[in-house]
Amino acid sequence: AWIIPPLRVSRLGDALHQWVYANKTMTVTALGCSSTAGAGSDNEVYDKYKDQVNATFKFPITKLSLGQKRTFFNTLGDRLSNWTYGPPPTFHNAAHGGTTTFWMSQQMDSLVGDTDVLVWEFTLTDIQFPTWTPSLPTDRGRKKSVDPSVTMELFLKYANELPSKPAVVLVYMWDSPSWPMTLDLWKKHASTVDSFRLLG
Repeated sequence: AWIIPPLRVSRLGDALHQWVYANKTMTVTALGCSSTAGAGSDNEVYDKYKDQVNATFKFPITKLSLGQKRTFFNTLGDRLSNWTYGPPPTFHNAAHGGTTTFWMSQQMDSLVGDTDVLVWEFTLTDIQFPTWTPSLPTDRGRKKSVDPSVTMELFLKYANELPSKPAVVLVYMWDSPSWPMTLDLWKKHASTVDSFRLLG
């Protein structure tokens, strides 16, 4: 029994506690772009980056597992479903190619509804397809993009308004168009994410 309290120090810890110790089915939902939905050509990506990936991670990668059946979210589902703790979790992949944090935030209540864990992954689309502000006459045709920290704040606020107040897990992919890969989007999100994390 002394192991139980340390697990309940966060929303994710509480979801895991209910799953492992209370035998409650844990629901995990993903909102993301095509990387989560299941797009990609494994042969093309592997052939282009295999040498750099192998050199960076110091272990051989014979094939990159992409496609609808082998996304990170589906792989996570396969592994957690085989655990001996608690009933098999329910996994709901609501990701859709070409969507962004701003777009999915506004669909969250209908796509997610109620879940214990909410997974976010919009790294590539938020970088490639920024959210633009409405044009004003004073803009003189110049486009202005919304700071990514603002769209992340919107996402986290809407997630907090879901009935179950789920734990939010942020999954960042590399977002640079060339090697070496970088995580530029995380740098823009960090302060916003920290402020929500401190609020619980």
